[in-house]
Amino acid sequence: MPTIRIHRIEIAAAILVALLGISCGHSAGTSDREDARSNPRSATQVDPQASSAAPSTPSTATQSSDNSLVTPTSANKPDEDIAYAAPSDFSQLSEAIRSELEMRGCRIPQPYEAKMPQNVIQGEFAGTRARDFAVLCSRQGVSSILIFWNGSTDSPAEIAPSPDANFVAVIGEGKKGFSRVIASVGKNFIVEHHKDYGGPAPPPIDHDGIEDRFLEKGSTVHYFYGGQWLSLTGSD
Repeated sequence: MPTIRIHRIEIAAAILVALLGISCGHSAGTSDREDARSNPRSATQVDPQASSAAPSTPSTATQSSDNSLVTPTSANKPDEDIAYAAPSDFSQLSEAIRSELEMRGCRIPQPYEAKMPQNVIQGEFAGTRARDFAVLCSRQGVSSILIFWNGSTDSPAEIAPSPDANFVAVIGEGKKGFSRVIASVGKNFIVEHHKDYGGPAPPPIDHDGIEDRFLEKGSTVHYFYGGQWLSLTGSD
């Protein structure tokens, strides 16, 4: 009888060990699956976000009068041969316009021949008998002409963007200088230059235009007519 009891005890112990092994294995598997659900990065899987392209960032571009775009890039960085004036250098501008130019990050590039700050002008550019201001504003190496109608900072026009580097020319003895200058011109200038050099026939002229000049090379006249800016003949 004692021998039989010993065998029964051994059999019971073996069964108990087997049951404990099954229970532990099941518990470990369950724990692993729970960890995977609670922390998706711990499981081996394909992240659907990993292969998707990042959204592109819209580029900053300035609209020109001919509907082309000029995009500021590192290649348009300010040239060391260009001198820039600050909006505060122009006492003829109102405090509101100076503040607007500063807010826009404008600097005013200066022609190499300048004896005093240039490229801020005034005139009647819309035929409304009001005094308008035009400023050559340079930002990120690209200059455009801003027109403040009647001296107001509400909705200024912006025309003729071009990289500043396009207007850097050799001025003698290996030196370089900035050569873009804007000026206010009237009916006589516009009519006479069309007569001398041809080009697009001007409309009836009853107010000022903006001459956009490349010193010693030529110019174009920007003239506001019929709600749009026309490019008329300037100097040759």
